[in-house]
Amino acid sequence: MNINVTMGMRLQEERKRLGYSQEDFSQLMGVSRRTQVSYETRDKNAGLIYLSKAQTKGLDIYYIISGNAITAEEQQLSESEANLLTVYRNLDQQEKDSLVVIANLLARNSSATKNI
Repeated sequence: MNINVTMGMRLQEERKRLGYSQEDFSQLMGVSRRTQVSYETRDKNAGLIYLSKAQTKGLDIYYIISGNAITAEEQQLSESEANLLTVYRNLDQQEKDSLVVIANLLARNSSATKNI
């Protein structure tokens, strides 16, 4: 099987794992839906810039490229960090944005009390 096809299949798996439709994900990534479809189903290579941006959206690009998922241990995450990341990745975008606001407020509050 062509490497771009297998990478495309894994890209589709990752997009679906995070709960994005092709339309929503293509908009998030700044590409047309047609381009997104071609990355997932045809012989078109997604490219490093696209994959780098996809990683910031929560996709496991190591898995997309190699077919091997990175474990929490390999990422050097504690069990609670890995759990938080899993929960975060399963939220919709509005919920993710809200969680980031809450986390920033908690971090500021924590930093303020440490300086007292």
